[in-house]
Amino acid sequence: ISLITLAAAVLAGCNLNQQQLPQSIPATVEQTATLEATVAPTATVIPTATIAPEVILQAGNSYFQNGYFENAATTYKTLMQQPDAPPTDSAEAAYGMGQAAVREGLFEDAVDALTHLIDTYPDDARVAQAHYLRGDAYLGLSQWQAAIAEFEAYLALRPGLIDSYVYERIADAQLALNQTEVARASYGKAADASRRQDALLALRERIAQVNAV
Repeated sequence: ISLITLAAAVLAGCNLNQQQLPQSIPATVEQTATLEATVAPTATVIPTATIAPEVILQAGNSYFQNGYFENAATTYKTLMQQPDAPPTDSAEAAYGMGQAAVREGLFEDAVDALTHLIDTYPDDARVAQAHYLRGDAYLGLSQWQAAIAEFEAYLALRPGLIDSYVYERIADAQLALNQTEVARASYGKAADASRRQDALLALRERIAQVNAV
């Protein structure tokens, strides 16, 4: 169902509600004044089209895939605000909004969406990744300690996958907190974990810069 089709249906409903007034004999001035004073106008109720949750989700996914992250976040939020949306759709919308908002730099919106997913759907398979994304959002907000807690939560849920990148983010936050020694240790863990060679070289350059301080 497209938005154009729904809009056309609403307009059609409005046209059906309109009725032709019969022709009448012109009234006198006194009769017209009396009629206007005694007959109150009746408002026409226009039916509101409801867009199916799966249609909204599809639109959000389309925006995201095409790089329109702000539009995607807004669309996902619309679905999250539907009280009767299926839990699976609502959870996917929350995760999608978190992803889109982080990419667009809407970090507070990302934290809100990801917190909703983590708290409302704790058994969702994306909860671990939601912690990682919320950590990135907290980094964007310069909330270093909160970011560290999120990355540690991710490591507890999914160890051994992208540990190197997670430890590097933890080290970045620790360095921002002037915790130089623990940051060095975290960078060391990042270097020891598996990683692509080019990314590992960049990390070692970062470690050298920290050691030079």
